[in-house]
Amino acid sequence: MSEIKDVQFIPEENQEDRAGFRYAISLYEGEQMTFIFTENEVTDYYYYTEPDIYPIVDSLYKNTKLEEE
Repeated sequence: MSEIKDVQFIPEENQEDRAGFRYAISLYEGEQMTFIFTENEVTDYYYYTEPDIYPIVDSLYKNTKLEEE
């Protein structure tokens, strides 16, 4: 959260439907998912971010050890 807390989500002028995303981010409180967004969509609205959130999320993913269930 500290890496993305200052990222600004700026609404895209064009809000037409799109397909695809690179990452989806899910936030949890305990076992309960509280919020989910992609790097360009939050609650059915499209955004761009300042600074670009993709490199931040990509780095986090690449540097996180994943455990298989």
